Amino acid sequence: MNMAWDQSINYPKNGFLLAFSFSLNSALISKPAVGIESVLSSFAPIHNSSTSDNGDVVIVMNESFWDATKLPGIKFTPDPMPTVRRLQKGEVFSPVYGGGTANVEFEALTGFSNSFLPAGSLPYQQYIIRNTPSIIWALRNIGYRSIAIHPYHRWFWNRESVYSKLGFEKFISLEQMSPDQSRGPFFADEALSAQILRTLEESEKPTVIFAVTMQNHGPYERNRYTKKNINLKINSNIDLTNEDGLQTYAEGINDGDLALNSLVLELSKRKRRTLLVFFGDHLPMMGHNLDVFKKTGFISGQESNLNAVELKKMRTTPLVIWSNVKNDFEDQGVISPSFIPNIIDQALGLNNQFYGEFLGSLRKQYNIVDQTVLGHSSGELEQNWRSKSSALLDKYQSIQYDLMFGNEISIQRLFPYFDNACCSSSHSGDER
Repeated sequence: MNMAWDQSINYPKNGFLLAFSFSLNSALISKPAVGIESVLSSFAPIHNSSTSDNGDVVIVMNESFWDATKLPGIKFTPDPMPTVRRLQKGEVFSPVYGGGTANVEFEALTGFSNSFLPAGSLPYQQYIIRNTPSIIWALRNIGYRSIAIHPYHRWFWNRESVYSKLGFEKFISLEQMSPDQSRGPFFADEALSAQILRTLEESEKPTVIFAVTMQNHGPYERNRYTKKNINLKINSNIDLTNEDGLQTYAEGINDGDLALNSLVLELSKRKRRTLLVFFGDHLPMMGHNLDVFKKTGFISGQESNLNAVELKKMRTTPLVIWSNVKNDFEDQGVISPSFIPNIIDQALGLNNQFYGEFLGSLRKQYNIVDQTVLGHSSGELEQNWRSKSSALLDKYQSIQYDLMFGNEISIQRLFPYFDNACCSSSHSGDER
């Protein structure tokens, strides 16, 4: 088995040749069809209209958070996610299913797309080896303090190294948290919300926090929780072998929703303007070979040959956009996580050349840019799209390649307000 999340285990377990072969495909990065110089010639200089204090920004990526009430033939009482349902402003089309959280983080923080990388690759493990432009660097450059919070081991998915390269000044991990705040085997979502609030209160500067939850991580073992808050009623014609797992999952979703509600209530009391973005990273791994999803009739195909409509079902998670001074944000529809920096740019008025202008233009034509599906703004879902050429997508790939693997020619034009001393490849970053 390819244990790509930890190569120090992968190589001893599988042996050098097999582990190397697992990683070989990810080393083959295709050069874009369009050169970066011709791409940059189409960008006119713009002026940054943002100030150094646009309020705090909190981004919460909740582990496996998904609307389980979409499963046909199963009734959940009461609704496990009333807060999300009340505040939801669209959905995120995850690049992964059932795992690979770090690949969702990669898109949400950088605005880049996994679709331009080899299938099965892991940017956190393989490609983020130098400081890389991100929405975090963009905020940090105008005076924001930047903090990542994740209640799991700091070495997992290579986060300790990667977070510093994406602009985080501080990383609060499980090692810095109290061990008595778990709910089930993992750190409680409610406790993580409390940690977010404490961190905000401790900061005099405007702060951006990126928090990743852990409580609702699988596997969803029986009796993880002693008390049931959500009742399941399953149609008699549905023969589930994983009913207990679904019960456990529903309880975790409810806890995540309650934690979000607590966070919103406390943030609404703050004088400082605060923008909150909340979304699920991917659907849960629920039974072997999509067992729960197929037996309930949610999908009909096999995991390896789902059509575009069923892929959309298996990849979309709720998206919440909320502010304590404004809550009339437009519904975003279904978007790739790579467009989250564009949402933040628009909400704060950053006017960043890449996150504002370019991703904004891209969203007018495509709302999903994924290895398996290209979503057009018209609603069309296109599979096998990589064999076709698109001027806008070719530009997107060229910019990403330049900033991840090239000579960073586009930094001066697209990120002119970044602190070059911080964002150049020669700077190692603060890995606290």
